[in-house]
Amino acid sequence: EVVRLLLERFEDIYCSGIDMYSESEYYNGEYIHRNTMSVTIIATEQDRIRVNVNIRFAYGAKEEDFLSAIEKVISPIGGRIGRHTSLPAVYISKDKPFLKVLAKAYEEVSGLTNEFTLAYGGSYAKAMKNVVSWGPIFPGEEDTCHEENEYISINSFMLNAKIFAAAIADLVLSEDSFK
Repeated sequence: EVVRLLLERFEDIYCSGIDMYSESEYYNGEYIHRNTMSVTIIATEQDRIRVNVNIRFAYGAKEEDFLSAIEKVISPIGGRIGRHTSLPAVYISKDKPFLKVLAKAYEEVSGLTNEFTLAYGGSYAKAMKNVVSWGPIFPGEEDTCHEENEYISINSFMLNAKIFAAAIADLVLSEDSFK
């Protein structure tokens, strides 16, 4: 029963199996991605099966709605939601003054056009207001972030250091960047 339920309801990473598919990937014209989920652990413990589901909320999705949707799906076979934690999705408009400062530093130092992108996952940016994860992968580079043998080339590392230095100097010197 559990395997059938997992295959039928938890196979689609975009949450359609639990009726939490997010119709839009955009908010205020900015890309925010979709809700996603992934079964990460299935374990037997004494007389029960424990299933760990990792969920990434798109901006605007609510934890209560996910809990209710999952409860609705698992309760018919005697399932229940156990311990869980969550952090809401982060959205900061690219029009914020401090992001304009970051974009300017990136463009002036790298010579590339700045494009803010939203990355999945947890981030230290969720811990404080007006904080974003920023850098260090450039267009066309392999993304080895959080993978075995994660690396960055020395040239990219040095270019990032120059961009960060320019951004920090500009942020400190600009009253607008604190808004």
